[in-house]
Amino acid sequence: MAIGLNKINIAARAYQIWESEGRPEGQDFNHWLRAEAELSAALSPPVITGNPPYQKLGARQRRSKER
Repeated sequence: MAIGLNKINIAARAYQIWESEGRPEGQDFNHWLRAEAELSAALSPPVITGNPPYQKLGARQRRSKER
């Protein structure tokens, strides 16, 4: 089942967060924002930073790099 960024899914995740934190009062807005951020991150493609992974070099490429 796909997770979407809609009010129902955000509310369900916020409720889970609220329960996991012992049902504190007055934290509903923070739980909502946290749930929204978590679901948004889950739906976003990963961000790749830094250098790309190294590829295996063939013999010809290794020789040209060594010069």
